[in-house]
Amino acid sequence: GVLQHYMVTMELCYMFGDLDEAGRMADLINEGNSGSSPTLTAAMLQFLEALVALAQLKRGVQRAKNRKRATKFIGNFVKWSKDGPETFEHVLSLLEAEMKSITSPSDEKWIISRFNHGYLGAEKVGNMMIMALSCERLGDFLGGRGRKTDAIAQWKRAAEIYSEWGGMKKSRILREKMAGDDFERDIQAAAESQSKTCI
Repeated sequence: GVLQHYMVTMELCYMFGDLDEAGRMADLINEGNSGSSPTLTAAMLQFLEALVALAQLKRGVQRAKNRKRATKFIGNFVKWSKDGPETFEHVLSLLEAEMKSITSPSDEKWIISRFNHGYLGAEKVGNMMIMALSCERLGDFLGGRGRKTDAIAQWKRAAEIYSEWGGMKKSRILREKMAGDDFERDIQAAAESQSKTCI
């Protein structure tokens, strides 16, 4: 239906960095669906909406609105995780880490731990999207903290997962990002320190 179209469009726009259009799709979804039922479809929808709200918050777009929206969705995952930890806990970890990386970036140890927890939980259930996003977002966070080698290790791992998942273009975008930021010379050092988990 229409909501599924909006959801898929929002996901694609988010993954490829068109955050304005992703935000527009989130608004359309919000108008047409309460999203209150904890079905897997509703959970996926709210996860994507939370990612878009957090990305917009990071950009400084409608900060109050997007923080409120992200907080609401994270709260739902807190509740759902109590009933279905294997289904929702890794998703919650990623969202909490992303929120904290925006609102309290100095809490580095906690943020890294939550990204890592999200990755490991996703790996356990085979959720490649959360695995890739956990590494990519952790790489962004570490890069912003000046930890280039660690950031590259995460982006490289994320690119590998996206390739394995079938997201060749997304993988290529990440590899171009590393080369474009003149991080190519650090790739070897990153590869040597890299593990299969996110730090």
